Amino acid sequence: MFEDIAENSVVVPVSFGIPAAVAAQSACVVGDFNDWTIDAHVMEREEDGSFSLVVELPIGKAYQYQYLVDHERWENDWQADAYAPNMFGGDDSVVDLTEGSPRLRATSSVIHPRRLPRA
Repeated sequence: MFEDIAENSVVVPVSFGIPAAVAAQSACVVGDFNDWTIDAHVMEREEDGSFSLVVELPIGKAYQYQYLVDHERWENDWQADAYAPNMFGGDDSVVDLTEGSPRLRATSSVIHPRRLPRA
């Protein structure tokens, strides 16, 4: 999944969430960080009907992603750092982990990044 990521890359936990208002039975996070694989990051359904998942991502890049809801509906993240056009004429959500990004600054003040273990 992360073949192109160098050993000892610094990673940070990124929280993904879908509110209960989406009214779904299942959800997953699908993006360029997991080669758009629909079963790589299945989200956990909370008691209130919302979904959540924490994924450790290497810093230094902005990642495009979407939520796949109920195996048929694509949803953007209402709390995304930005949105970027995709090849289907719509937009993808973006999580920005580039140097100096607001998310990375906020994350580094709360959680210390760690290095990926050697293979």
